[in-house]
Amino acid sequence: MLEEACVTVIGSRLLGSSRSECVRGRELGLVLIRSYWRAEVRLQEWQPEFEIRHRRVVPESEAKKYVHDPDLAATRVSFRALDEAVAGDGPRPP
Repeated sequence: MLEEACVTVIGSRLLGSSRSECVRGRELGLVLIRSYWRAEVRLQEWQPEFEIRHRRVVPESEAKKYVHDPDLAATRVSFRALDEAVAGDGPRPP
């Protein structure tokens, strides 16, 4: 997180994960695994070094405005993770 977003993680919790497989196109059969985390971070001075050239810091209540996944199903999963992260009621380990 420090390298990509210039933030230091001070706390985190796994909310869940998803697995999907590409069913057509040039990536047919490609399996995508995503994990969804809630992280408390400390912002550092913005110094982009690699592929990420900007960051946007928004209140939790506005985060959904900026989530744009490649398909509707992925967007619904991301929105669910955001809801759980904001509420603090994400899945707990058994």
